[in-house]
Amino acid sequence: MKELSEIAFNTWKEHTDLIFEENSSNYDIIISNKRRLHRKESSGQHYCPKRFDGKSGVLAHANYPNSNNDVVEIHMDQDEDWYFEIDTNTPKEKINFYAVLVHEIGHTLGIPHSAENTSIMYPLYNSSNIELSKDDILVVQSLYGKPVVGDDDDEEDEETDDEEKDLDPPELCKLNNKIKNFLIVDQVLYIYYEKWVWIMDLDNLDVRTKPQLISDWLTFLPKGFNNITAAYQRPSGDVILFIDNKLYIMEIPSFRLKFGYPTSLTSLSLRKNVILHSAVNTYSGKSFIFFDDVYYVEIDECKGISKKYGRITKEFSGIPPGIESSFRYTNGLLYFIKDKTFYEYSEFTNSVLRAGKFYLSLFGIDCSKSTSKMLDIISNLKESLNQLENFN
Repeated sequence: MKELSEIAFNTWKEHTDLIFEENSSNYDIIISNKRRLHRKESSGQHYCPKRFDGKSGVLAHANYPNSNNDVVEIHMDQDEDWYFEIDTNTPKEKINFYAVLVHEIGHTLGIPHSAENTSIMYPLYNSSNIELSKDDILVVQSLYGKPVVGDDDDEEDEETDDEEKDLDPPELCKLNNKIKNFLIVDQVLYIYYEKWVWIMDLDNLDVRTKPQLISDWLTFLPKGFNNITAAYQRPSGDVILFIDNKLYIMEIPSFRLKFGYPTSLTSLSLRKNVILHSAVNTYSGKSFIFFDDVYYVEIDECKGISKKYGRITKEFSGIPPGIESSFRYTNGLLYFIKDKTFYEYSEFTNSVLRAGKFYLSLFGIDCSKSTSKMLDIISNLKESLNQLENFN
């Protein structure tokens, strides 16, 4: 319930300048489960004037804020058969807890019912209404204003294509454990770092492979592109890319952008302002997106919507919060990276098999060859200098 509450509050927060913080000693809004005739939390000796009627009927209720700044309460009917996932697949016999909670939070913010049947504030429950409509957004912004946007947003640094071409490409082995993002498609390893990508055949991992600009590889990317946040290959074969909190889907092997993309993360029922860290598709075909350090969302690849939310540590035993990257290797195992440490994970035993310092050698990339070559050059140079000195 706590996780759903956080996401429900953030659903309103992303469209306004509001800030919600959890504080058990100094609170403005209380959420609690109640049944039938019940008491208020903020004044336990007083009964709530609105009683519940058992299963179905009244699902929840909430107070409006007042000029005295009294604590407002949300009461959820404990007798309801609640569904605790954030999606539109609520079974007919259940009630979507998240949809009802977002509605009630709207009331605590001072928002009345809406006449629009697509609105989350429509007075009649509809399990398909799990996102704010344009009507909801306009109302909450009229009360609390729009989100503050940075002053630098309009001042874009425009680099010409020629200037980008003149950038010195980095050396793979010098970066080594600074690289966190990888994609494997049809036995080809894509290592991407900032604006660069190394493309290598897994059967021939050559450290001398030169990187290319990602914008040359993926020509559909917007001007000013900086980096790919996360990527994975779907069971269908398409590749999903997350860039600047937008979702791209490209076809394989053409690497063409599919029609209708990019789209906002809200198309997956994710909030616009989530901090997305990584994404992965498992050997068993499940797709996960990791966001806001501690959370994951499982994606229904058939419907293209969110299927299940939760905490990373609960779903992936032994994996710490705050992971920076994840990928599935050809051995079917998942790899998570955090603070230059890798965690090798089996989804079938739900356990970490091993962990250690991450280096490119995990893929079989031998950076010692590069080092040996440099040592040979230095040795030859010393020998040449010695010969020159003897000649003099």
